[in-house]
Amino acid sequence: MQKISSVVGITYRSHKSDGGQEVLFSDASMLSSSNKNSRIPDPVYDSVSERSSSYAYLKDSRFGGNVYKVEYYAYGDEIFLEITNTKTLKYMGFSCVSANSLHMYVDAYMTEEGILVYGLAVVYNQKPTVNVLVTSVDLPTAFMKRITSLKNWFVSAVI
Repeated sequence: MQKISSVVGITYRSHKSDGGQEVLFSDASMLSSSNKNSRIPDPVYDSVSERSSSYAYLKDSRFGGNVYKVEYYAYGDEIFLEITNTKTLKYMGFSCVSANSLHMYVDAYMTEEGILVYGLAVVYNQKPTVNVLVTSVDLPTAFMKRITSLKNWFVSAVI
């Protein structure tokens, strides 16, 4: 789950592309700090720690390049990932989501039948729709597409 660079090229269904697939992240890397210029290679570990915290840079097709805090938790048969925006997210230069308000989660749980994976996106203290010039951004739809793409990325990495 810490191979952040591997999210480059994942796609999502975009109504702006007539329902076709569009690349979600065109650039992604791990960071040594919250500075977007502190890129480092994806870490490789010999074992899974109970908790890990790092930063990642993700360049999103709609919200541009942003730094996110990435937290990993491992408990028994479960691995949990939380991604939080560290700065205000903007669409076409207009503020859409305040810093630390977006939380995207991916949870993987081992069962006897296989791995159960689910995702969730939450935006705190924000109206669901943001009007930008002659268009509007439906945040629940926008972030559900992103978390679904991240969940699918994780599943494809495991299989």
